[in-house]
Amino acid sequence: MEHQVREVSLAVLNPNPWQPRRSMDADELATLAASIREQGLLQPIVVQPLEGGRYVIVAGHRRVAAYAKLQEAEGAKWSRIPAVVRTGLDDAKLAALAYTENVARSALTPVEEGRALQAMVENGLAQTNEDLAALVQQPVARIKRLRRLVAGPRVIRDAVDSGFMVTLGTDADGTERRELRKLELNSALCFVRLHEAFKLAAPKKADERIDRVIRKALAGNWSVRRCETFVEATIAGREEEPVTDSAPVQAALFTETKRRFVVDLSLAASASAEQLAEVRAAFERALASEPGQR
Repeated sequence: MEHQVREVSLAVLNPNPWQPRRSMDADELATLAASIREQGLLQPIVVQPLEGGRYVIVAGHRRVAAYAKLQEAEGAKWSRIPAVVRTGLDDAKLAALAYTENVARSALTPVEEGRALQAMVENGLAQTNEDLAALVQQPVARIKRLRRLVAGPRVIRDAVDSGFMVTLGTDADGTERRELRKLELNSALCFVRLHEAFKLAAPKKADERIDRVIRKALAGNWSVRRCETFVEATIAGREEEPVTDSAPVQAALFTETKRRFVVDLSLAASASAEQLAEVRAAFERALASEPGQR
């Protein structure tokens, strides 16, 4: 097996078809690009040769994206990237390496991990949870949890993957304090179980009911144990479900950070005039801010 290090053009790189990461955070990518500019690339990417002089990225998609960002901003000096060249990797090994590298860097959400594992099964790279565990060097128990998550309802996957905006309270001036929070894997699996119970009782209302529970748990910063006891008590009829005391917390129409202003277009069509005015005002504030503060 070849382990040469060489400079490879970005133009001849193909993404790994088994790459489990679905998205890259723009702020994190900008930070990585700045680090590479100042310190150089500390760890080469890993590639495998393809026909016609091209290569498939085995590991290092974020590093390639950072180089592409630098090339776009600063030119040809960033058009080639150091790479370790490996040969003899079949699909199973490509999938396993892409998975384990991202997990080692804490770069995947549990939903992305679960989808990657499920894709390996669906494409015949593994058949059982034990096969998967051996392939990606993870405990069987974790493999089971991740696959159970991705088999669960979308509302729970969304709470884990992208999170929900929840109201944490109200300031003295009456302004709601809201924060984006994500559901932890083991808590999510508790709610998968509760959702199954809700479906047995009233299938059409199960998603709505579990949505309210999740938002209450996130706003209250529930521990896994608190989620477990709530689910057990609710299924047994000893705990009351959260009720909507006021209008339910909705997904945010837009979010602001120091670097980004993002509008959720899927919500814009049903937004009220007041919500659209709020978006417009926030966008105008962002444009009017000092350049160094944007």
